[in-house]
Amino acid sequence: MRSVLRWFIILQCFLLCGVSAVFSGEPEIFLCIDSMMVLKRSTGKDPGKLVYGYVNGQKTPCMSEHELRVTLSRAQFVKDSSGIAAQQQKTFSRNAIFRGEKNLSGADLRGMDLQGIDLSGANLQNAQLESVDLRNANLSGTNLTGANLRSAYCKNVNFSNADFTGADLQGAFFQNANMKSTDGLSIEVLCKTATLYQTLLDEEMLMVLEENYRAKLEKPRGGWVQKDFNAAPDSSEPKKKKARKSKR
Repeated sequence: MRSVLRWFIILQCFLLCGVSAVFSGEPEIFLCIDSMMVLKRSTGKDPGKLVYGYVNGQKTPCMSEHELRVTLSRAQFVKDSSGIAAQQQKTFSRNAIFRGEKNLSGADLRGMDLQGIDLSGANLQNAQLESVDLRNANLSGTNLTGANLRSAYCKNVNFSNADFTGADLQGAFFQNANMKSTDGLSIEVLCKTATLYQTLLDEEMLMVLEENYRAKLEKPRGGWVQKDFNAAPDSSEPKKKKARKSKR
């Protein structure tokens, strides 16, 4: 076993040198050696080459070389076209979305109630979905590349065959969701979610989570808390503090 592991490490070092040579003069691309080793130990199979890079100083998730090239290319395009408002956010009404609007690239849907909506095959690239309520929705085959899903409520949502490349899932609440056959997901990305309780995942990814991040698969202690983007500042707080002081 140690001999196999030693040869595996040597192979990764060889591939790392190869990647550095190939991408000389381009944005640096690195091997996700730790993630590859975890998958190797948990499955006993060679997971293939996973890589990561940096976009605006932030490390990307581990993904295939092709996916990372697309991510870096998109980031470079946005950088080069700044001032042209290439990613200008668009506002859509809830009624327009429920009537069947599927081209929602760059849409600002933060905090919106989209329970039960059918967005299968929709384009939600770079969309703002923070704290959106997607319970019982259908997002199968949806393009979610670069989307912001922070604190989104994704209970009973069908995400099968969706593309999560570059998506932000920080604090997202996945429960009884279908995330099988998706693109762009990695252990690092899934570990940023609030919960993955009863969620369907590809077998290899599920095995790694069960072995190393079991808490993500267990029933969450707290429920989903939606962020209110329209809430006004609480002007009553100073009065409350004053009242407490007077009682003393």
